[in-house]
Formats: sequence, structure tokens, C-alpha cells
Amino acid sequence: MLKLLSFGCRNTHFANANGIHADNHYTTASDLATITRYCMKNETFRKMVSTLEYTLPATEQYPSTDRILKNSNSLLIPEHNFYYPDCIGIKTGFTTQAKNCLIAASHKNGLELISIVLHAELTEDGRSARYLDTIHLLDYGNSLYSSHTILEKGQVMNTVEIENASQDTKKLNIIAKDKIDIALPNSAKPEITSQDISIHPDIKAPIEAGTSLGTATFVINNQTYTSDLIAESNVELAPILETPTIHFLPIVYIFIALVIIRLLIAYFKNHLIVWKSKKSANKYLNP
Repeated sequence: MLKLLSFGCRNTHFANANGIHADNHYTTASDLATITRYCMKNETFRKMVSTLEYTLPATEQYPSTDRILKNSNSLLIPEHNFYYPDCIGIKTGFTTQAKNCLIAASHKNGLELISIVLHAELTEDGRSARYLDTIHLLDYGNSLYSSHTILEKGQVMNTVEIENASQDTKKLNIIAKDKIDIALPNSAKPEITSQDISIHPDIKAPIEAGTSLGTATFVINNQTYTSDLIAESNVELAPILETPTIHFLPIVYIFIALVIIRLLIAYFKNHLIVWKSKKSANKYLNP
């Protein structure tokens, strides 16, 4: 419940996880739209709710592969009378108390809409009101609103040079992680009143592609929109230059050899002086 409250739900209480009727199990169309918008940010969820058919893989308990799940959302089925080409999901539902319900979404010309229909029955001519009402709502939204792209996913926001990077990866493009689209009435135009591109001041290698390096924030028509800024590619650390190895042992040998040579020179020099002195003395003692 705390999680639901954290992203905007105010009148929802789930008593179970399967949707079966319970006295303390309730929600509203507004809260369902909030939950749906949150869920549609997840790519796996988006793929699941738009898949028409899925075959469950075999398991140890059930080795056959004949378990086929089929999507019951007629808006997604091309052969059905209620097929809606722009539909991208999401979920049908029914209990005796809630009657026929449908959460649907469409994507057309960059504009994504969510429709919530609850407690629907059949029309007088026997058609499903949940599908008819959903189609009318989506058509209505598409006729009144249009999408405006403020930031493209992967758009280069800056190019920086990483000082400690290898020569081949030194220049790094910093790109937008997310696409920012806004929906406005057809009579309105996007007015960007504030734009802030913030990049971390001290970026160093190594860096993995996709690493968050900053944010891009826009205030448009009094609403704030933000996207992370990420590294477009890997940045490798520059190779460390090897310091020449100094071999001390040969130097020691040379030093010892020089000392020995010097000692030998001193030794012979001293003995030469002594020999000359003795020779001179003998000369004068024995004329």
C-alpha cells in the first residue's frame, strides 16, 4: 500500500493478488490509470500486455507444450470486429460485482493514451460496451491531443574528453537515456521556460556504456520532465607506461670492481714509492 501511495494512488486497497471480489478490495478508474502509467514504463510489461498468444514451456511436472495462453483483449485481435490498430494492450477483467472492465492503451503519432472502463455491460443490440466505450475514448483523446517530442532517446547532449582515458576512447558522447514526449491540446504549443543540463564535474575512466553521468531537466508548460544522461560507449583507462627496471646487481658488481681497482692502484703506487725510496737509500749508502 505504501508503494501505491508513493506514486499517486489515493483510493485503492487490494485485499488479494488475483482480483477476485472481496469487501475490502477496491480501486478507482483514476488510480488504475496511475498504476497503468507506472507499469507501462517497464518494457517487459509492455511486451506481455500486447502479446496475442504464448505457449508455456514444458516443465518436469508438465512435460507437454500444449498449454497455450491467448489474449482476451479483442482490441488487439486483427480478425475481431473490435480490432483497434493503434491498441498496445492492456488487460480485460470481469467479476459479477465489477462486471466487464477493460484497461486499454493506444499509440498513435507519438501520442500514448490510457483508457479505463469499469462496470460495463452489453448495449441494447448485444455488443460489448467496454470495447465500444474504449474505442470512443481513445478516438476522442487522439482527436484533441497531439504529442510533442522534447528530447530524443540517445540524443547527444555533450561530448567530453576524458583525461585519463585511452586514445581511442578519450572522446565520449553523453546522451539522453529516455525520450521525453509531452501531450498537449491541439490548440497549445510547448513552452520551455527552463532547461538545465547537469553533467558530473569529475568524470574519469574507466566508464561503462550506460553509466549515469548527469541529468537533463526541462520545465514545459509548468510541468517538469527529467531524463538521465548516460555514457554512449565504454571508456577505457589509458595504459600505464612502465617505468624502466633498474637492475641494481650489475651496478653493485661494477662498484665493487672499481673499488678493487682503486685499492690495487693505491697498493702498487705505495709499493712503488717504497721501492724507489729503498733504491735511493742504497745508492747513497753504497757509493
